[in-house]
Amino acid sequence: NFVFDDEGRIFVSSFTDGFITRVNLDGSQTELLPGGIAHAGGITYHQGQLVLADLHGIRGFDPEGKNTFNQRNVLGMGAMGGALNVSSDGDDLILVSWVDNDVRIWNQTEGVRRWEKSGLSAPVAAVRYEGLIVVAEHGQRRVVAFNDSGEEVAVYASGLTAPTGLFVSDGDLLVSDRGLGQILKIAREGQALAEPEILVDGLVTPEGFVQYQGHVAVVEADAGRVTVINSDGERVTVAEIPPGSQAASAAQLEALEGNAPCSDHARRGPGRTGVMRDDPSTWDNDRWPRGVEGGILPYFGAGQSKCAWFVRGKHAVREVFAALWRTD
Repeated sequence: NFVFDDEGRIFVSSFTDGFITRVNLDGSQTELLPGGIAHAGGITYHQGQLVLADLHGIRGFDPEGKNTFNQRNVLGMGAMGGALNVSSDGDDLILVSWVDNDVRIWNQTEGVRRWEKSGLSAPVAAVRYEGLIVVAEHGQRRVVAFNDSGEEVAVYASGLTAPTGLFVSDGDLLVSDRGLGQILKIAREGQALAEPEILVDGLVTPEGFVQYQGHVAVVEADAGRVTVINSDGERVTVAEIPPGSQAASAAQLEALEGNAPCSDHARRGPGRTGVMRDDPSTWDNDRWPRGVEGGILPYFGAGQSKCAWFVRGKHAVREVFAALWRTD
């Protein structure tokens, strides 16, 4: 975006790169805010370097932190597409975007898509497992697998609360459930387990994780920490990070997961906040979830509630977005 000041100078901002630059009257430029990582998401180790998903691009870094490449995407138009998460897949990268609601296999060297699966419901992670592309489909609360033709061939887990991170270890497929606070084993050598096996319990909104030499390292988002759990169950906080949004309470999840239309959801909650549409006395500031911006509630799973999907599915709403994105 850009804007002029009273002197005619231009101020330019970058959503993708996060910089703000002033274009002076003599044509020179003054950097007001340096660019760099703007919307950090998933990260993977790929062919000797780190690759970071940065929402509308991916960025490469050597192990010392030097930036090796930046691949930017133009929203809705770029060949690569967006990237909320990323994993290594041989010579390629698996990119996931809940903005585009798709998963892609991208070759950075050639700059081409090798495979894609669109029409997903809030995918948040994807990995290669037993020759298939396995996706944590948050909107459907499941972990699903697709073959090279894009056909759905297996559901490794369903009825989860909030499947988030995925990891493959010695033939096992693992998933973190942000809502349950667990890391689960859901498949062994390509076969779904009859019941998920709980490997770690009692976590605070676990998201990305790895398993290495009998240890599990996991990001506990709302707690603002990276925790390592050893084979004996001992837990050590190895890093403190800015905490994310608060997890939903059981009451909030119950209010958000019903089949009622939106007016009923409003009357019922959200959960313990006590805000009721038909009772203005409950509309005090201290009752609303923290960080409300522009009247949008992004917390407690509201964006993926059946109420929200009810609105998105209305024909008139779909027509507007189809016109904006020039698609069916």
